[in-house]
Amino acid sequence: MVRKAKESGLPVTCEVTPHHLFLTEDALTDAYETNLKVNPPLRTAADAAALIEGVKDGTVDAIVTDHAPHAAWEKAREFELAPFGMTGLETSLLAWCSRTSLSRASSTCPTWSTSWLLLRAIFLAWSR
Repeated sequence: MVRKAKESGLPVTCEVTPHHLFLTEDALTDAYETNLKVNPPLRTAADAAALIEGVKDGTVDAIVTDHAPHAAWEKAREFELAPFGMTGLETSLLAWCSRTSLSRASSTCPTWSTSWLLLRAIFLAWSR
């Protein structure tokens, strides 16, 4: 949808979180780990692969952490009652380092890479 909108010249941007790139619904077991309860929810491996392709081909403009931590006591309840959210700041660098082939600008500087993607999106929006 975003790729088609961009191809049509619509001024749209797209962001994705590291947990949606590198985790899938397969991580959810019968234990219902509440630390994996995020919104939007984790999806299939095919969905994660499509997001990775979007990063590689420039459809995705920014990788954001969506940092939404909660205290252990907030997450230590039934899955249905636990709040949505996942720590993002502590895991995003590790995710990047473990998947350096995603970095279009520099596999040694993930912060610069994500900043570059965001600046690119801002420039594209201003240049229209």
